[in-house]
Amino acid sequence: MSFINKIFSILCLLGLLVGCSSSTKNLINHNQFSIREGSYGTKKWSDDLVFKRTSWFQEISMLFEVLSSEINSSSPFFEWFSNFEKSEIHKCGHFVLILSYKLTDTRLSDGMFVEELKKSGYQLMEIPHFKDNLKLHPDYLIELLEHYKVRGACHKDAKKGSDLLITFPGYEPANII
Repeated sequence: MSFINKIFSILCLLGLLVGCSSSTKNLINHNQFSIREGSYGTKKWSDDLVFKRTSWFQEISMLFEVLSSEINSSSPFFEWFSNFEKSEIHKCGHFVLILSYKLTDTRLSDGMFVEELKKSGYQLMEIPHFKDNLKLHPDYLIELLEHYKVRGACHKDAKKGSDLLITFPGYEPANII
C-alpha cells in the first residue's frame, strides 16, 4: 500500500471513530425566536413577540422543540386573545404561551411534554382565537409555524414564574421560560 493510501485510510478511520464517538450525545439548545410586529383590527404595532426556543437533539436529529413566551396584558399581542381567553388568562397566577413542534417521532412526544407540564402544576388551555390570529401573521408560513401546536399553560401560583423545568429521559432538566 502506498504512503498516500495509508494516510487516506488512517484519516478515514479517524473520521469514523470521531463520528461514532459523538453518536450518543443528547443535546439541548436554547435560543430566541420572535414574531415581528403585528396588527389586530385597526391597531398596528412594531413590538415583537419574543419566545424562548428550547430544542432537544439526539446527535443531529431534533426530537422535540418548544417555543414559550410569558405574554401578559401589557403586550400588544395580547389583543389576539378573545375576551374569554383573556379572562381565563387573568385567573392564572402565571401564564405561558406555548408552541410545541408536532413531530411524528415518538422518542420524545407531545404527550411526554404535557405530562411534564402537569408535574410542574400547569394546566393546558386551548386558545383558538389567538391561534387564528397567529395563522394570519406573515411569519406563520415563513417560520413554518403550522408544524406547531399552539396552546397556553396556566399555573395558579404567581410565584411559579421563575422557571418551568422539563425533564425528558436521557436529558438534563431544561428551563423553557
